[in-house]
Amino acid sequence: MRRFWWYAVMTIATLVMGCGGGSDGNGGNSTAPQSPSLDARLYNGNYVSTCSAIPDGSNYETGNPLYAKLVFTVGLQSASSVASLSGRFDFYDDNACSGSALGTVTYNVGSSNLYLIAETAVAGGTGHKVILEFMPAGNTSYSAGPTADTVLLGNVLRLKIPRILATGFYTSDLWHLRGNELYDGDENAYDNDGFPVNLSSTVWANQVPSLPQAPAEPCVGAVTLGWSSASYSCHASSVPTASGRSIALTYAFGGVSGAATATCQNSSWTVQAGGTCNTTYVPVTCPAQSIDWTSGSNTCSGTVPLTGAGNTVSVTNTTPGLQGAQYMSCQNSGNWIPVVAGLCNTPPPPITDPVQLAQAKNCIACHAVTGTGYSASLPSFERIADRYRNNPPAAGVLESRVKSGSNSGFYGSFPMPANPQASDSDLAILIPWILSQPQ
Repeated sequence: MRRFWWYAVMTIATLVMGCGGGSDGNGGNSTAPQSPSLDARLYNGNYVSTCSAIPDGSNYETGNPLYAKLVFTVGLQSASSVASLSGRFDFYDDNACSGSALGTVTYNVGSSNLYLIAETAVAGGTGHKVILEFMPAGNTSYSAGPTADTVLLGNVLRLKIPRILATGFYTSDLWHLRGNELYDGDENAYDNDGFPVNLSSTVWANQVPSLPQAPAEPCVGAVTLGWSSASYSCHASSVPTASGRSIALTYAFGGVSGAATATCQNSSWTVQAGGTCNTTYVPVTCPAQSIDWTSGSNTCSGTVPLTGAGNTVSVTNTTPGLQGAQYMSCQNSGNWIPVVAGLCNTPPPPITDPVQLAQAKNCIACHAVTGTGYSASLPSFERIADRYRNNPPAAGVLESRVKSGSNSGFYGSFPMPANPQASDSDLAILIPWILSQPQ
């Protein structure tokens, strides 16, 4: 599932905005293969994943980078190898996923499932190839994002997230439960059907007695908030803010100035006591300046803007060859301090192996490599090659169908969704490989 963040969403991956073939319109196919000899009850329980960055995700109101953790339950079975899923992605703008979440996407218990496909030997014991199907609840509120592969989640505090997170997706993975620690597949190598061949060396999720509560409702912006001091009255307008967060309010007009702090709690604003409002107040600001932060052996840098005390900003790395961000807070002293340890990583190299690239671009979520495919509407690459290899210009036809999609398909009633996450350089690797599949 870590691949989901970095490869499936980055296309996204996530992590992308549809399968590389015919689908039900939500990024998932209608059926998944399963083995009746496998028992999914092994994974019954509640899980909380580690905190991961969302490529191309952000708090749309502030521009801060976005992080998330998956909170989910593996529940009752409809068959021995099929388990029900329910859960949600909780989104944060700090890389520890701490404090109150900014928002959430909830997935239906009735239409989200875990399929055990096969059992395999992995380091430390027995692992299972699984397909995870996540379909969002009907009350998921989102609108078109600024790019084709993103949406804006929520009406009050808008979050820019990869489209697939809000519309539903399949992902293939390798699982191994050791005590209360759940390990998933290593993203460095995949088999021909798109499943990882090795386990990651770190824990992806922990089994817990009960799931944390869903995020409280955020507070709306453009609300006039007032406060008084002595014989003076001040006011300022709110900005959209997550529950549990505070914002700095400032006022200056007609020789009167002041400052106060307002806190959002489950959709309601409260102006805290102790605000100033008089003729002598001088606002405190933190200067615009360059900052550095280190993670491991890497050092990133960026610039914080001139900001009033009480505000926090996210600084994006500008050092070539590195990626990362640092969350900074402006103090009443006029000094900047880091809120959490910043990220500073070397970006992964481009994927050139066609099987790994097909997994990264979410193609193998809907298409097997060999055989007939998952269903009539979801042919294997072998069937696609049989149809197109002697039908010039095959490469141009396939490139168009992969990038732009199609409302009518040759292989069934489901349309082929557009995949804007697949670049021309990606297609230069994928299309020849698809056409090279044997007859």
